[in-house]
Amino acid sequence: MRTSFSRLASVRVTSQTLGGLQGKLVTAVGKGGSGKTTALILLAKYHVGLGRKVLFVTQSEDLSAEEVLGAGLARGSKPEQVSPGLDGVRVYATKLAEDPWRALKQSEEQFAFAGGILNEMTVDELPMLPGLDMFAVLGVLRKFTLQYDVVVYDGPSSSEILRLLATPSKLQWYLQRLRRALSQSDAGRLILPTLINVMENMLKQEAISVEGRANSSSTSLATSSWDRLTVLLNMAADSFSDPKLFSCYLVVNQCSPASLSASRRLWVGAMQACTHVGGVLVCDSSCGEDEGLDLSGFGALPVARLPALRGGDWDSLLSALPPNWDELSSATSLPSAESVTVSGNECAIKFFLPGLEKAEVRLTQRLSNQEILVDTCGQRHIVSVPQGFSKVTGAKFEDGYLNVTLTGKAA
Repeated sequence: MRTSFSRLASVRVTSQTLGGLQGKLVTAVGKGGSGKTTALILLAKYHVGLGRKVLFVTQSEDLSAEEVLGAGLARGSKPEQVSPGLDGVRVYATKLAEDPWRALKQSEEQFAFAGGILNEMTVDELPMLPGLDMFAVLGVLRKFTLQYDVVVYDGPSSSEILRLLATPSKLQWYLQRLRRALSQSDAGRLILPTLINVMENMLKQEAISVEGRANSSSTSLATSSWDRLTVLLNMAADSFSDPKLFSCYLVVNQCSPASLSASRRLWVGAMQACTHVGGVLVCDSSCGEDEGLDLSGFGALPVARLPALRGGDWDSLLSALPPNWDELSSATSLPSAESVTVSGNECAIKFFLPGLEKAEVRLTQRLSNQEILVDTCGQRHIVSVPQGFSKVTGAKFEDGYLNVTLTGKAA
């Protein structure tokens, strides 16, 4: 689905201008009330204990993070120290977009590269453009990984976290479609580079210079802008599947069947977003392992059982976390979200969807049967169909996989 990086080899970039991460980004998903914020603060303290420079970032609207930390958090984009080795900050998506948006509008006033389009928009209207609010959050998290060894992100909700993680690959898909439509008109060739510059500013969280582009044709400007953004999106998406750079954990309340069910679905959602899932954190396991829920459905994922946090006793939680937890979670080996196999005139596509039933998955063929869209657990995942194959002829679940078969390859 993503454009091959090798096709863009002529675009000159360095590691710190790419959209990828530099330090490690850590987050977690789970049903509300399962202990997600506590688990993330624990992970932050765990990495501090390993001698790493750590930043805790929350985007939640409530003050639970401050209550659990026992300390206030700076607001904005400038972190402040919470404890030795640990800094913290509370971020707001619209506020994060203000500086790069203001810089872009100043460039527009000087070079008029967008034909005055930006003058009609304010930063408060950016969330109305699909994905751009989370794109600003993604940009500031990427920027923080340039400054810290580990960035721990507590998002507003699990669904919003998965939306954030899927943003780079989804935007690539939508922009490819949008590019085709906009490139067919003069107005479109003007709008496209403007839109791309907005997103590039958000992701890099800095002013993108347009000096020297003013005299460029709209076609060449759109092409160069598109190539730069494609590199950025590729690197951002690839970072989320690299266990050295990213880990998403599943948080479960041992005594809550609803929490277990939610985490299994969130696991599938994270897989559909093509992210690395590092393990399962079982919070408040006071009902006991024998009385609690069966966690065998999480397969090879490492599991850590944590006691309830009482009186700020973090040492008890830290001692329950395996000392090599980071190594265990980074070494987690799971099947990819999908695999495609061609044998003669038959094509088999396997989707890794553990714990789901066929009725929970919606398959749609698109673009004259060139793509299959998988819609499940709040995520949409697109797979390209090998050339020459036609409609789906069968689909069945087996051992955690949805097996889809296609026939009709041309001779």
